[in-house]
Amino acid sequence: MPVRGDRSVAICQQCGTALAVRIQTDGSIRPIGTGTACSCGGESFDVIGDRPSETADSSAVAEDTADSDDESAYPRP
Repeated sequence: MPVRGDRSVAICQQCGTALAVRIQTDGSIRPIGTGTACSCGGESFDVIGDRPSETADSSAVAEDTADSDDESAYPRP
């Protein structure tokens, strides 16, 4: 889960639009730049792109990246 006060990305539950949001200290989610609601009027959001936990093994993440078959992420010169 994102840290309170952090910015993140969320999906409006009403229209499906992705929005930049700020996680408030009380845990509420507020869109950035549109007031308290999505432009469609929706006020409920699902946060996406959660940060990995601080206890995650960073070497395991590095190994997963190194084993990736997706060469587009690492273009060759």
